[in-house]
Amino acid sequence: MTTNPLVSIVIPVYNREKLITATLESALSQTYPNFEVVVVDNQSTDKTWAILQSIAQQDKRVRVFQNETNVGPVRNWERSFNLAEGEYVKILWSDDLIESDYLTETMAVFEADVAFVMTGYEEITSDGEVLDQSSYQQHTNLSVEDYLKEKLYSNNISFPDSPGCAIFRRSDLVESLIIDVPNSDELNFPRYGAGNDLLIFLLSTRNPAYKRIVCIDKYLSKFKHHQDSITTTNSTKLKIYYDWAKWYFIKNYYNTQEVKRQFKSRVFLNTYKYRYGQRLLKNIDGAVSISFLTERMINITKRKLSSR
Repeated sequence: MTTNPLVSIVIPVYNREKLITATLESALSQTYPNFEVVVVDNQSTDKTWAILQSIAQQDKRVRVFQNETNVGPVRNWERSFNLAEGEYVKILWSDDLIESDYLTETMAVFEADVAFVMTGYEEITSDGEVLDQSSYQQHTNLSVEDYLKEKLYSNNISFPDSPGCAIFRRSDLVESLIIDVPNSDELNFPRYGAGNDLLIFLLSTRNPAYKRIVCIDKYLSKFKHHQDSITTTNSTKLKIYYDWAKWYFIKNYYNTQEVKRQFKSRVFLNTYKYRYGQRLLKNIDGAVSISFLTERMINITKRKLSSR
């Protein structure tokens, strides 16, 4: 790796006048010596754009852009990625924070055979109170194969769906952003970005030179929960988006009978647990895994009995 290659911190934003300053301050606090901050405003109707212009005038590391019209969140991500000039890109959502050593820590382990690097995260309130902490980052070195198995159907480690805790090569990020995902449920993927975000992770593993995923076992990412957060208010509703995204990846890039059987079994359980997924289930060819279903049903029954 080139010594200290340029890293772009990209911040897509819409109507975050109360949060964007703290987000930008966390980006600009980085100890890593070679980075830029690229912010794309999606035609905010509050004071966000004025705040961005003021900060950009004070710090040359910040480049700000505004779309001519509101293009929706996912297409705003796309423009942000395309405007980045760095070899590596850190996505920073406009209501989140990163610790000052985020780039220094992640770039130190981003070797040629690594698909992407993640850190642990804390879920916090707008006041900074810690609500929850991740645990997946304890698995500091995982093969790409094991990571895909975990994300697609096992889910024992609970890796995140949001790439807000990760850093990628810009080339992978641009190629991995899917604007819309084919589905039979009339789901509007460009509206929420749910599923599109997960596909960034999954599709970034496709290069055969990438053998592993690396995690930094530190809470270097902070995800804010607030009343305007999509994931806070629609977490159950969005689950079907993620299953369709997984099926898109499996069908096009990981199409083996074993993976399809395991994934179909997971979707079957979701139709039982969450009452969704019937149309998706019909799209997945092949049989379910009886052993997978048996194991999961036993675990569900045990949890129900223990909660009485």
